[in-house]
Amino acid sequence: MELNAYLRAPVPILLVDGDVRILYCNDTAKKWFSALEQATYLERGGEALHCVHSTDVPGGCGKAPACLNCSIRAAVASAAGNAKSTVSQRVTLQLRDGDKETEREVVISASPFSLEGSDVVILMISLP
Repeated sequence: MELNAYLRAPVPILLVDGDVRILYCNDTAKKWFSALEQATYLERGGEALHCVHSTDVPGGCGKAPACLNCSIRAAVASAAGNAKSTVSQRVTLQLRDGDKETEREVVISASPFSLEGSDVVILMISLP
């Protein structure tokens, strides 16, 4: 499927690298995750989505002990790694909204994609 067709989908879609750094997100993702409205591209996903663990250690998203069990990181690693396989699973995201923590149950799908000679991952997030 062509990249533009993916990005017009009515589900939140992020184009990320192997470290879950956001290269692009569609308008649906910006509406669904208000944090992405102000997201800086090349921010790691946990930082942009305000994961509760993204501030656990100075290194940020991907560096805290809790990140070893991060479903999004594992899905992106599978899609970007040697297996280059599509991963889809139901997960609960723990996000920070101002000074309160919220949980959001979602289905994440990560698929490998080649863009201009670079390997990236299309990360789709939808409601179960």
